[in-house]
Amino acid sequence: MVQRTLRRSAVTLLLFALTLPLFACEGTERVALLIPGFEEQDVQGIWMWKLSDETGEYERFAEIRFGEVQEYGAGVRWIEYTQSRVDGPLSLTFPAALLDDTGGVQLELLLVLGDAPGLYKASSFNEAGESELSTQTLEVGATG
Repeated sequence: MVQRTLRRSAVTLLLFALTLPLFACEGTERVALLIPGFEEQDVQGIWMWKLSDETGEYERFAEIRFGEVQEYGAGVRWIEYTQSRVDGPLSLTFPAALLDDTGGVQLELLLVLGDAPGLYKASSFNEAGESELSTQTLEVGATG
């Protein structure tokens, strides 16, 4: 098996916050991610990074690990993902639709952020390593 590498300059994540939280649950955000090279580079997951008020640096906040791509009927593709926060026992599994986009896959995810408003970035990872942080920033809730 040929080991796939991340092209750090090619793998970026575009974040788009959607204004209506799913099921109106407080502390959740619906986020659309565009992941270039998702299947070609065998992306296994992403890390969400939160800007620390204390250090001014982005710190790991939650890991989102992808399952296998599933196909249902006429080209409808889904993937399950599990979100685990680094600061606690939260670990939830959700389905997400895979939408093919030019050069990548778009996923709409439900992020459970709890009472952690702030600025977030993302990075993707596979067996070969991890990408740089996304250039886009996701603002969640009141940031001060």
